[in-house]
Amino acid sequence: MKRAHVVVAVAVVVAAAAILFSVWHRDVAPAPSSSPGVPAMPASARPAPARPQLPSPVPPELAAAKLERELAVGKLAQSGKVAAPWGHDGNLLLETIAHDGHAAGWTQVGCFSAGCAGTFLFASDDAMTHGRAIAEALDGYRAWTGDKHWTAPERWLDGRVSITLVLESPK
Repeated sequence: MKRAHVVVAVAVVVAAAAILFSVWHRDVAPAPSSSPGVPAMPASARPAPARPQLPSPVPPELAAAKLERELAVGKLAQSGKVAAPWGHDGNLLLETIAHDGHAAGWTQVGCFSAGCAGTFLFASDDAMTHGRAIAEALDGYRAWTGDKHWTAPERWLDGRVSITLVLESPK
């Protein structure tokens, strides 16, 4: 009785393997020939149909600005964390910009050996322009002795704008 079960099990496995093999290796039915007497091109020799070009979920200009931000922040992060006193000053300046610049939100990237960064979210381009002007007029911003630069604005489809300020370590 046990031998019969083994034979049946082996037969089932062989049949399943044969089915899977035929499914994986079957050729798609060739397209009918347009000319009588001329054999149709096998499916494996036909070029694959072109994939439709789907719109990017992120506009190219937003993708470029995002890449710029990610590279700037990545460069800072690679330099390692900092415990220098200017790190506290950098974080305080970023917090002040977020509050006084009327940002709708912000993310403190942090301070590293190469500098500090924060990403600010504004309700619109006008709000961002106003927020930057306020930030650049702050005493702490003007007193920062390292280089300062803003990344390109990331303009979202809903009208919001995010921008990152990089404060390079003081000289």
